[in-house]
Amino acid sequence: MKALEIEEVRRAYEEHIKQGIRENEMTQEMDLNERVKRLNIIIQKAATETIPENNKPNKPWISEQTLHLAREKKRKKTTETTIETKGERVQAIV
Repeated sequence: MKALEIEEVRRAYEEHIKQGIRENEMTQEMDLNERVKRLNIIIQKAATETIPENNKPNKPWISEQTLHLAREKKRKKTTETTIETKGERVQAIV
């Protein structure tokens, strides 16, 4: 969460959380578990919208090109599913 050390990112994150709380109207009459669930959703949404992804390699010998290829492979793997029908393989794009 080093990104939150950057003041601009931290302000945007805080503002997203405040706005989410205002929009969701959490009242005292609500069940505590429901309020916690809503707050968790608000925090996760604020984090994904304001905190940039860390694309730095964990190992110094991994190049940016290798990271790009790994992300591309992961993206394709999640968008393509393999369906086996009556012994034949059919690739479906979701």
